[in-house]
Amino acid sequence: MRIRRVEHSRTPATRRRPGKSLAMLGAAAALTLAGALVEAPAASASSSLCNPGCSAAADFKSLGEKLVVHDYDSDGKGAIAYLYNNYQSYICKNTKGYDAPPVTCDYEFKEGSPVSYQVCNLVDGVAVNCSGWLDDKA
Repeated sequence: MRIRRVEHSRTPATRRRPGKSLAMLGAAAALTLAGALVEAPAASASSSLCNPGCSAAADFKSLGEKLVVHDYDSDGKGAIAYLYNNYQSYICKNTKGYDAPPVTCDYEFKEGSPVSYQVCNLVDGVAVNCSGWLDDKA
């Protein structure tokens, strides 16, 4: 019994050429490697949190590393936010009151570095009614 080989008809555009697929694979690998060597821009992220009752709130904007502290209650209390980055602590206070615009504190952190922050009411210089900690990236 003789096995007959059937050749599929292919157009010149779809005909396989030995070695061409290896060359294409090599080119794709080179492009991938080149892309890995180029540093991508840091992603920007923003987050917000408020204390229980939301009488104080804070927004962290990773683009520009800004912390914005809001006082949302006309109770005479201020608002304070605590921020940690690379084992350093920072404080941003809003003592202007409910009718004033929020306070923005501007920082310089390494892009992509971890940031943790919380917000509290500020009563007679003491932080009370604090939120939990929120983790983000600069």
